[in-house]
Amino acid sequence: TSSPVKKGGPKCKQAYLAGGGAPLGHGSAFNKFACPNMRCTNCDFTVMRIDGMRWKDELDYLFLRNHVPFLDKLQPMLEDDPSNCAYACQCSSKNVNEFLSLKKVCASSNLRWVCAGH
Repeated sequence: TSSPVKKGGPKCKQAYLAGGGAPLGHGSAFNKFACPNMRCTNCDFTVMRIDGMRWKDELDYLFLRNHVPFLDKLQPMLEDDPSNCAYACQCSSKNVNEFLSLKKVCASSNLRWVCAGH
């Protein structure tokens, strides 16, 4: 059985997005872990992280609105890429193949993702 997501717990001091196979956990300036529990403050959905996949170029907003969080329905817009992670909520998406500071990514794009706590 899986544990329910703990809400209101400690948040990442430094949240990261990361590529395929990256370790998941509570990030800080000294510990680079991809945050596994993010939420979008724009659409109020949990951010999905799909390891080893990337979004196809033709992915659009309407597709996300209609199919997130159902992984089986998202498959047509995903392609295998072991070095990547496909991230998405119902209003935004991002392909990531390296450690990126969530704060910097959000500052330079339309993403409104935050660590939801661990």
